[in-house]
Amino acid sequence: MPVKRVICIRTIAFLTLFMILSMSLHIEAFAEETRPYVFLRRVENITSNSAVVRGVAYVEPSGRFIECGVEYSIIQNDSQPLSKISPGEDIVTELTGLYPNKDYYARVYAKYRRENGVITYARTEWERFKTINSTSVTSSPSDCVVNVPRLTAITPTEVSAESNYFANGSAALYAGFVYSSSVQRPTRENTMNNLYDQVNGDSATFSRRLVNLRAGESYYVRAYVTISVSPSKLEDVYSEPILYNASYASLAEAITDSVSDVTLTGANVSIKINAKNVTERGVVYSTESPLPELYSTSSKAQSIAGTSDEATVTLAGLEPLKTHYVRAYARKEGETEPIYGDIKSFVTQEAPSTVTQEVLDITQNSAVVFASVSNVSAFILRETGVVYSSESTSPTLNDIKAESASRSSVFNVTLTALERAKRYYVRAYAIVEDVVSYGNVISFSTTGATVSIDVIYKDESGSVVGRESIGANPGDGLYETDLNVPEGYSLYDDEWMYVVTNSAPIDVIVKPNGNAVISRAFMDGIGGMRFAPERPITRYEVAKIIYNLADDKETTVFTGEPFSDASDSHVAKDAIDYVAAKGIMIGYPDGTFKPNATITRAEISVVLAIVYELKGSPKGEMFSDVKTGDWFYPYVTIAAENKMLYGYPDNTFKPQNTTTRAEGCALFVNSEKRALTPLSDLKFLDVTPDHWAYKYIMSASIPRD
Repeated sequence: MPVKRVICIRTIAFLTLFMILSMSLHIEAFAEETRPYVFLRRVENITSNSAVVRGVAYVEPSGRFIECGVEYSIIQNDSQPLSKISPGEDIVTELTGLYPNKDYYARVYAKYRRENGVITYARTEWERFKTINSTSVTSSPSDCVVNVPRLTAITPTEVSAESNYFANGSAALYAGFVYSSSVQRPTRENTMNNLYDQVNGDSATFSRRLVNLRAGESYYVRAYVTISVSPSKLEDVYSEPILYNASYASLAEAITDSVSDVTLTGANVSIKINAKNVTERGVVYSTESPLPELYSTSSKAQSIAGTSDEATVTLAGLEPLKTHYVRAYARKEGETEPIYGDIKSFVTQEAPSTVTQEVLDITQNSAVVFASVSNVSAFILRETGVVYSSESTSPTLNDIKAESASRSSVFNVTLTALERAKRYYVRAYAIVEDVVSYGNVISFSTTGATVSIDVIYKDESGSVVGRESIGANPGDGLYETDLNVPEGYSLYDDEWMYVVTNSAPIDVIVKPNGNAVISRAFMDGIGGMRFAPERPITRYEVAKIIYNLADDKETTVFTGEPFSDASDSHVAKDAIDYVAAKGIMIGYPDGTFKPNATITRAEISVVLAIVYELKGSPKGEMFSDVKTGDWFYPYVTIAAENKMLYGYPDNTFKPQNTTTRAEGCALFVNSEKRALTPLSDLKFLDVTPDHWAYKYIMSASIPRD
């Protein structure tokens, strides 16, 4: 019995001692519990091959700290530590040897020993950044506009921030927000509160939720974007700050909600005004500045009446095909500076393009003007017609007007009651909405003055075998007459064209025995003694050239469906049917030929290759902008090898440029291998002897010998 009692007492004493020691160890372990703190502030100074990572890593107690630093990777996985520094110090680590235009991920870590002796890591979330493209377009920060943040969904500790930017051609790399309760103009350098995302392009809307704010405090919030100012340097562009607090009613905010119903000259802008005691509200807009302001001479403003928070402002009298920048504004009672909303941009619609095609059927007191209007599919033509004057060289609706009875995009108008032997200036017009679109001016003269034309007949050797004088009334320079060919000689064809000036001689080549050949002109002027050399050549004008040069037009019949825009009354109906029948120029899937459409240099090279049946394989790249992979490469190259067309002095061909009438004329003269007509008194009023295409135009518009 005594023995048992002794054993019992000792056991209790041992257990008591064990519990005391355990509690002591537990208290010691609790006192030395490891508390790591890691934070990535930002990634900055990003170039095409480097970046700087800033952060903090701190471990308590310091005796358990081993190392800290930065890790980075192309993908989000563990990587080897990049730097090792002492705890409690700022981490500033430069990453080098990066690839341009590449996404990377970086994070801050701390390595430490836990209380149980296990070595482990504390890490931040991965932060994504992208290196600069070393060939990217750069610009000045002054070209970038960042809008004041819009704050919504406000609580005492959170707020949603949204903004947008216009970088004017320079692609932004990052966009985000900085905020501070103590710094009135926070930047990424003077505050740790930095939230941002990667963006791409010269404009974008971006947003972030600002959380963990301290209730009752006010914060200054700024939006910013980061742009490339050189291939190796980035720069931040900031908005003006906005003051945040938890009371939504105290915010003074103007919101440019949306732009809709954009037309040629107008648009509707929806706005919202969240502010008390507003005495004026509306929108301010500009076509010159991407930052329209109420007091700027480059901006216009339109105010609206009423007190509603939401309203729609209708803008009118805008310029067609113009980029407009617009934003809401509000002015509070007692304040001179307005509150502005974010900036939105829109482009008004393009006005129709009107072309005065030509003037035909000129008599002593009348003429017929042919015209067309393009880019009208989205509009209703309110009125079409022509304006003309014998005094003003640029007639308008203030002069004499002749309205078309048709609202078609292709129309003609007959002018009557004109004066005999009088020069007139005429141009087409079209009215859509409140916009008047004028075409080019053409001049012509009514008939009444007779000129004497000397016709000289020559044989193949150039010897004169006959001559005659013809009295003609040329009108606009084109006329028809019968030739009295000398006995024993004949013409190959009785169709010929010639541009008449006073006493201009015509050389006609004849051959005996009925085998004479006269080489007709294949391209004429546009009327009024004008050639319009710089005007784009149209599809129907190219068709007329091919038709005029053809020997088989009498036996070629077009059996396809008639083109809806090339009726029997069209001036080039026969020519269009001919080129379509031969497969030289075909129509479009919608059943049109588009006779008034222009033709590019690449397209006309295809026409030449088909007309002249060019064969062979190109021997290399002859022009710097015509590559072997281009669809038009073989046509351009083979035509150039055959001396049918030429490039420019800088070794370019400019395949997408529109072909002018002068260029089209020169191409066919080269292809026909015509001799260039020597300089003479024969000329159009708008083609002087010093014009580069003068000889080509003369060769194309008079018979060749």
